Amino acid sequence: ASRETLLSVQHEFWIRRREIEQKETQYLLGAVHALGKNDHVAAVRWYEKVEEDLDKIDPETHAPGSVGDRLVSIGVSYWTIGQKEKALELTERGRLRIDALVKSGRLPDSSLATAFQNLSIMHASLGHDERSARYTELSRNLTRDLRR
Repeated sequence: ASRETLLSVQHEFWIRRREIEQKETQYLLGAVHALGKNDHVAAVRWYEKVEEDLDKIDPETHAPGSVGDRLVSIGVSYWTIGQKEKALELTERGRLRIDALVKSGRLPDSSLATAFQNLSIMHASLGHDERSARYTELSRNLTRDLRR
């Protein structure tokens, strides 16, 4: 490869790395507001900047499940400020990501516990009794399996 090609690749790498670090920082600032200050309005302001770009933050190959867990966590903040449908969508996206990793054997079944519990509560609150019951049952089965 020519020197120009190598320099171009290095430049792209550093631009991408800076983007990832920026998104990581934005997510962490949101988490500080949500968890540390119980200020979900401020947390959502940060999360809005990052929620669609979570794949850039933490590739699943480096930290399996972290993107799914973050989507579930972000869903809690949206739920808390009254954006129920957005919260449900983010939590379900997180559950799907975690579930794929569980099915591939890269995460234990227990990784789905929080997503199942949150989805059960969210669906119950929205009057989706059948879906709530399904997630409650999935959560119970998971808990039962962990006790064995």
